[in-house]
Amino acid sequence: MPVEKVHFHEIGAVDSLVDIVGFAVGLELLGVQEVRSSPVPLGSGTIQTAHGLLPVPAPATAALLAEVGAPTRPHPAATEIVTPTAAALLAELAVFAFPPLTLRRIGYGIGAKELPWANVVRAFLGDTADPESSAVEETTVLIECNIDDSTGEELGFAMERLFAAGALDAWFTPIQMKKNRPGVMLSVLARPSDSTALAATVLRETSTLGVRISPPLARLVCDREMREVTTPWGVVQVKVKLLNGVALSAAPEYEDCARIAREHGIPLRQVMDAARKGAGE
Repeated sequence: MPVEKVHFHEIGAVDSLVDIVGFAVGLELLGVQEVRSSPVPLGSGTIQTAHGLLPVPAPATAALLAEVGAPTRPHPAATEIVTPTAAALLAELAVFAFPPLTLRRIGYGIGAKELPWANVVRAFLGDTADPESSAVEETTVLIECNIDDSTGEELGFAMERLFAAGALDAWFTPIQMKKNRPGVMLSVLARPSDSTALAATVLRETSTLGVRISPPLARLVCDREMREVTTPWGVVQVKVKLLNGVALSAAPEYEDCARIAREHGIPLRQVMDAARKGAGE
């Protein structure tokens, strides 16, 4: 909606604004490069709000965590443990996977509620075990289904639609299904925020009756950059894989190489080899 129409309720209170701004300033002052979170504990019961009595977790909290596919765990407290403000901060900033750390400092935030246990949130500040690595760990979701009654054309079109909808990767695996029918397993790797839309794309574009969505998975990703390489027959875009600033491999873009191969009547492999050589030089 237009920003002029946005209306804050409890989150417009001074303490919520201090929480959000203080969190951001704290990250800046501490030089934090990345925020990680353990699975989010969910309480139970109800909470009184400006809109009346609401279930715990509050609808806004649940929606924010669901948007990014945050992992959760049950908590024995019959009260609100994670507020919408906390959920918003985690959804926007956190990766829900813990790396090996060299601990530097530990901080505690103390809550006002009286509980049978220490009502604190604990934060670790540290360095990753491999500070020299430039690879980045991302949170992803795996969407899968088994299909035995779609044509190859339908499956190929479905894959096109999945990539257009934001899939990080998609692939088919031959499988043997019930009644000895050959089939394929469609697998889609997605960002948590795109998982609902991509699952709907699978249901719409294929004959499957349902999909499986795995819990968030950690994905370690190398840096990459696109380079223009001039071959004897024209320019080719090449994707170069980088780790700690060192080029490890080069993958010429297929469409560029195929176009040149058709135009000049030469083998595709010859064009791709020339592009790789140019990227290395």
